Amino acid sequence: MRMRNLLVVCLGIIIITGVMAGCSNEAASPKEEVESQTKAKDTSEPQTSEDQEVDEEEKSEAEESTAMAADVGNAIDYTEALDPKKPIPFGTYMKTTIYSTEDKKYHPVYVKLNKITSESGNSEYVQKALDENNEEGNEYDAIHKEDLDLPDDVELNIIDYEVMVPKEFPASEFGGVTGINISFTADNIEGGGIPSNNGGSVYLALGAADKLLSPGDRETTFMPGSTYPLRAYYRMVKGYDDYLLEINAFPEGSDGQSDMKTAYFAIK
Repeated sequence: MRMRNLLVVCLGIIIITGVMAGCSNEAASPKEEVESQTKAKDTSEPQTSEDQEVDEEEKSEAEESTAMAADVGNAIDYTEALDPKKPIPFGTYMKTTIYSTEDKKYHPVYVKLNKITSESGNSEYVQKALDENNEEGNEYDAIHKEDLDLPDDVELNIIDYEVMVPKEFPASEFGGVTGINISFTADNIEGGGIPSNNGGSVYLALGAADKLLSPGDRETTFMPGSTYPLRAYYRMVKGYDDYLLEINAFPEGSDGQSDMKTAYFAIK
């Protein structure tokens, strides 16, 4: 009898212990769930150095865009530079217009001269610009100095300039802007062509500039809200610098049929 009572007591203790253990497990479940969620967060893929580099690049591009927008706030409208005696100062933005194929009208862009390099000033730089053009383009784009038949007193000059396209510029359905290159012409300040070195003759059509391709140009889609470095080259009498660079411009909203004006940039 005593043995049976002892067995009953032991069995009761076992049952109570099991119930308490079950309650303990149920109470611990929320904690385990939190710990599980915390571990899941901790094991999520960390940001790689490559991602960080991309973030830094995007931040840098945003800052550069902001700085560029601030700079063009000091731009001078092309209508203020129609007098060759009052050209746009070198290194200052001119607010001018280019044609949009989207709505077939002219819209504002900002153009700034950054550098003009002559062969006599830096022949290696000029040759490098020609080589980069030839490597980037096709056979039609290639420029070989020996094929240009330059007079003895004439050399090549490279224009490094930039064009800032406002974000409001009408772009095609694919997002691009065409015809971003600017057509420059070197013009004697006094008019009448560019005098030769010996003064015995005048070159009347010497300074018309043609575009040069730079590395990556073929793959670039020109987008509104961006600034692009561009190049052109032209012929000029060696050592002569008494000239301006001129461009043709139309009023904003013009269809290009009338009201064309000539505006001027100083070259130094």
